[in-house]
Amino acid sequence: MNDIFIKSTIFSLLLSSSMGIAQADMTINVKNAPSADEAFNDATPATPVGGNPGTTLGEQRQLAFNYAMDIISQSLNSVAPIKVRLKTLDIPSNEFGTILAGAGPLFFLNGQEAGWTDGVSAKILYPSALAKKISKSSLSEEGLLPPNNVDIVIVFNTAVDDGIVYDEAGSTWSWYYGLDAQPQGYDVDFVETVLHEMLHGLGFLDGMYYTNKEAPDGSYYFGDPLIYDTFLHQASTTPSALSAMNQNKRLKALTSEQLYWDGTVGNFYSQKLTDGLNGNNVKMFAPTTFQPGSSISHSDETVFPDDLMEAYSNETASHNLRFGAAVLSDIGWGNYSDLKITAELPQKNVMPNISYTLAMTVSNIGMQAAPDSVLTYTLPTNTELMVPADTSQGKCTTAGKQLKCELGTITAGRTVNINARLISSTSGKLTHAVKASADIVEADITNNKASVTSN
Repeated sequence: MNDIFIKSTIFSLLLSSSMGIAQADMTINVKNAPSADEAFNDATPATPVGGNPGTTLGEQRQLAFNYAMDIISQSLNSVAPIKVRLKTLDIPSNEFGTILAGAGPLFFLNGQEAGWTDGVSAKILYPSALAKKISKSSLSEEGLLPPNNVDIVIVFNTAVDDGIVYDEAGSTWSWYYGLDAQPQGYDVDFVETVLHEMLHGLGFLDGMYYTNKEAPDGSYYFGDPLIYDTFLHQASTTPSALSAMNQNKRLKALTSEQLYWDGTVGNFYSQKLTDGLNGNNVKMFAPTTFQPGSSISHSDETVFPDDLMEAYSNETASHNLRFGAAVLSDIGWGNYSDLKITAELPQKNVMPNISYTLAMTVSNIGMQAAPDSVLTYTLPTNTELMVPADTSQGKCTTAGKQLKCELGTITAGRTVNINARLISSTSGKLTHAVKASADIVEADITNNKASVTSN
């Protein structure tokens, strides 16, 4: 692992201009501070790399950032748009290494403020993006959040593009803007870093108070814990829950090297790991020397295979949310599940004006049920439905060229079959592309889409 410090939580409001990016399952509105506009408009020539076709540094940055936002939007579902503010700075190195980026929510609400009646969440704080998702509302009309509020601020270190020295021989590394998760040498994958920081903003962060010397005192910044804090436990201690400890005991736990995640989905995810565990609890980063911005809000560096949410950059990159998705599910972003879709043409040779069938399946191969499951399909040119599509669960409707099948809740292990009887006025290659989504945290977004092409 490289000795480079990643995370520094940001709570300050940053003035900005705005840019909107609409994604498929969750709308993410990105607002750029002036420095970010400059970063995206940087005209320094760049060679296309790793599937990123940008020919300037600014274009590559923006394409890689948007690519990461698309992964987030396909992995999560929220009725209310999530608003992100992006800022770029030149940040010098410190005694821990080099800060790559930082992120955090701007607003928090507890369950009582949000009007939830479960009683459990009354004094637990939720980042605004998560509160909006749970409430299925922007919370602005209710007066709980300012109009046009920003939910998450992300800051990136553009000094990394100038090359950061990482050893006595003067070797350097910089940002890698490819979309293929294949950074060269010791370069740092920009997309992976964006995903890491977004998860902090969505709730993968603690609520500890820091003194002016950036050291904790065992209390919570807002007096009450964040929802994330309620899942942290210290091994072999009573009480084990961090949020149930008194201030002095909690302070010692923060540097105990014995903090673990204890949530239903996180514990399930532990089966994928071979190290960094205490039973089925995943180890969190709580080194004996407290590291501001890194301790507590990351998985431990002993976790293996390497995890997206470790405090330090890994030598291998991945654009899968991994343990981070399990944590988001535990704190309230939705059931941890995995929809898989297939599309087949039993009759591949399509003849003009002769009907044929598109057979589709949506399967839940994940851990938990997938509520509000939907299949969408846009009919190719010169193709029409002969009769309403047939589904083994839910109902299908058509508006113009768009077929939408609302499948309801697909329980774990269940498959729904959908058949569409089609007719095309032309022959030759016609591509039929379908997509599935649900109100879940997607364990794997790569199998949510399928396509089949006629001969």
